[in-house]
Amino acid sequence: MQTLQNQLHHEHAEQLLAAARAETAKKQFQQLQQQLSERQQQRKQLSEQVAALQQQHATAKAEWERVQADLTALQAQQQEAKQQQETLSAEQAAIREQLTTRQIAAAKLEQAYLSQQQQIAEQQERLQQCRQQKQQLTEAEAACQEQAVQLQQQEQELQTKLTTCREQMTQHRKTIEQLQRIHAEQEQRIRQQQEGIRELSAARERAAAEVAQLETKQHTLEQQRDRIVQQMREQYDVTLSEANQLAEPISNELLAKQQLETLRRQIRALGHVNVSAIEEYQEVSKQWEFLSAQLQDATQAKQELETLIVQLTAEMQRIFTERFAGINQAFQEIFRELFDGGEASLSLSDPDDVLHSGIEIQVAPPGKVIKNLIALSGGEQSFVAIAIYFAILRQRPTPFCIMDEIDAALDEGNVRRYVQYLQRFRDTTQFILITHRRMAMEAADALYGVTMQEDGISRLLHMEQVQEAEA
Repeated sequence: MQTLQNQLHHEHAEQLLAAARAETAKKQFQQLQQQLSERQQQRKQLSEQVAALQQQHATAKAEWERVQADLTALQAQQQEAKQQQETLSAEQAAIREQLTTRQIAAAKLEQAYLSQQQQIAEQQERLQQCRQQKQQLTEAEAACQEQAVQLQQQEQELQTKLTTCREQMTQHRKTIEQLQRIHAEQEQRIRQQQEGIRELSAARERAAAEVAQLETKQHTLEQQRDRIVQQMREQYDVTLSEANQLAEPISNELLAKQQLETLRRQIRALGHVNVSAIEEYQEVSKQWEFLSAQLQDATQAKQELETLIVQLTAEMQRIFTERFAGINQAFQEIFRELFDGGEASLSLSDPDDVLHSGIEIQVAPPGKVIKNLIALSGGEQSFVAIAIYFAILRQRPTPFCIMDEIDAALDEGNVRRYVQYLQRFRDTTQFILITHRRMAMEAADALYGVTMQEDGISRLLHMEQVQEAEA
């Protein structure tokens, strides 16, 4: 998401740059038009000057021709008027001087004409160059306009993609929140079941203790019963079944009382007899049956709890295996991104017992063959740990995270990669970084620090930073 926003900003900047170039080209075209207008004005002035010079040259040439005619006439008259030779010679010298002056002036005018012709040629060449520049600027302006149209189309496409990505991100967030709620409910259910297991285990232990006590008491009562039966056998020579058979209903109460009195005397003569042994045996039998039923209930509850524990263990193994596989996949991807290549993986030392198994880390940075993590440098070991933590954070995002000097052993290049990758979790996690690295501080939205400008007096500093993407 951050990369897409940066691309949009970059394309927007290119659009602004193209617009600025088009504006500059337009201004240059206007300047060239103005220069062309000035050159045309100068050419017009030069044309007027050339016309004037041509007119002066024609006038001088006519004057020279007239002087030549006069000279010829004077030469003809020289023969006819020798007497006027001195005068004519003087006039001829004056005329020759004037002619020389006129010739010099004519030469100067011709040189000025040639100079004007050369300037006109230069102005025409400049005019041609201006026309070519105008054509190039027109083509550049058309290309800029076409590029601006393409950039607008690309911007619209990127806006559409951005909207789609935002909708997908919203849907993913809702799915993640729903999964987190389900996971929290499952964890709550597991805690309740574990609490029930502990309570049932305690009840089972108490029941087992009571059963042991009852079994001890039952054993004691059985010993007492056996002792009574043995006593009946030894003293009365009857067994329990015989005593039950000998028992008869009372028909004559007086006779029965006399017999009872006789029996009592005989019993007193015989010594002390426990007459409540049968009642005690029946009571103990009832308690034994009750405790046996409780023991059966406790055994059944134990079996149900053991079944539940097996199910929960299987579910925890399944969840752990799935999460571990996701973390392993994320660790491989993040390791290659942070180290610019290489291979890495996480594996279980005992796959048959995932809940009690150790975790083995295999890494191979680019260009290295590593058999043990100890062979890595301190910075590489820290970077591997950071990659594992990022993998866990990608699999199970947390809303708040504190990192204490996690980048202390990294060099500047790795700190830059660490900070750049940390930016990917800005939307889901709020980070507090305890660091002394400048690059990590520059990436933060806010800085907090403690300074001591005076001895014994500490002061808390806070500074908000504006990120480039937000600017």
